[in-house]
Parts: sequence; C-alpha cells; structure tokens
Amino acid sequence: MSGSPLGDTAPTAVELLLSGPPDLAHYAEAAEKGPIEHLLRLVESARWQDERVEPGVLQMLGGGSAGHSLQEYLDEVDREMTRNRPALQAAARLLEPWFEVVERALGARPRPATHDSGDAARCRIQRWRDEFSVPPHEDVSQLSAPDLKGFKARLVDRVFAVHFFASAASTTTFRHFRSPDDPASAEDRHVRSGDLVVLDGSLPHAIFAVGQGHTVMVNTFFGTTPAGEIICWT
Repeated sequence: MSGSPLGDTAPTAVELLLSGPPDLAHYAEAAEKGPIEHLLRLVESARWQDERVEPGVLQMLGGGSAGHSLQEYLDEVDREMTRNRPALQAAARLLEPWFEVVERALGARPRPATHDSGDAARCRIQRWRDEFSVPPHEDVSQLSAPDLKGFKARLVDRVFAVHFFASAASTTTFRHFRSPDDPASAEDRHVRSGDLVVLDGSLPHAIFAVGQGHTVMVNTFFGTTPAGEIICWT
C-alpha cells in the first residue's frame, strides 16, 4: 500500500490489512509535525538508563514482553510509566490517528491488555544513533514463551506490529518478507520522519539504518481476542 496521509486512510484499507492475506504492509505519513517535535524534545529529557546515545546501540523506554516473565514485564511497564510518563504519553498520542482509523474499521480502538497484576504498555520508544540494524524477525512466537502464561495477548488470532518513525537516520530502510520462507520475497521501503508501517507480525521484517542521525521509533502490537476485544501491548 502507498504512503498516504494517515488521517486519510480509508477503513476499507484497514479491513483489507486486518482480514486479508498476511503478506500486506500498510504505509502512511503523519499529517502534523508538531506532536512529533514535542515527543523528540521529551525523548531528549527522558530518564534513560544510559544517558549517552552510543552509535549502533539500541535503547528503549516503556518495557517489552519478549524475553521476560509476565510479572517482570508488568513491573517494568509500571516503573517506566513512573519514570517517563510524559514521553510515553506523547508517544501514545502519536499512534492515536492510527487507532482512530482502526476504530472506524472495527468499531473499537486498541486498549492495553489487562491482567490482575497490571496493564500492558500502550507503546514503547526505541532509539539508536547512526548505523544500526534490527535483523529479520517475527513477533508471534515470543508470545508462546512459558513465562508469559496468562498474558491476554496470547489469545489474539493475529498479531499486528506497528512502527512509527518519529525521526530516522539519513537512510533508513524497512524490509518485510511477503513469504516467511522465501528470501526473494523481500520488499524494501525507505522510511522518513513521520512514517508509519503496520504489518502482520507473523511476517519476518527488519530495519536497516545507514548514515548519520538519530532514529526514534514508537512501537506497539495489537490484535483481537476471541471475545472481540482489541488489545495492544509491547
């Protein structure tokens, strides 16, 4: 799909992405730059574990469930919201236009997955400087980890991955594979500040940043449970 303004995304395009074949990716562009600039200012003043942004090193705010037990993840989400609430709330607002499009298509917008021990994060912020790569990966198998037993995200029928690039290094490429088992099915897309990419999380995808500059990406996952609840998590 083409990179049309996010607010102009038709519900039919979302329905095709969410209910169609899992080889599609949706690209859109943010219509307003002011909220992006606001987030970038908050990112600079956020309480990072390491204040230095070393070239080629990934940093994250907001918590991630991969590689953690459910309780570890929920505890991290709670700590991050206490430490960096303004930045994480600003990041979530950047995803609101997409969530509104989902609501127009499906009748409800994604809400954080709930649990007796706490709520999942609505989104997280990742940043790196200059050259960096996120190797090809999918986002489904991590949910089957035994330590995540009881996590509502394990109930969704399909996982969708959302990537919003608040800023991007001079040459940043998003690659997704239309077929999980065919390296020749790779499709590359040059992404810039304000670009949004949404795809089926079962598809392998990768990010390659070349050249100078800071990349700041807001990321979340969402899906629909058998009960019809649309939930998100990180």
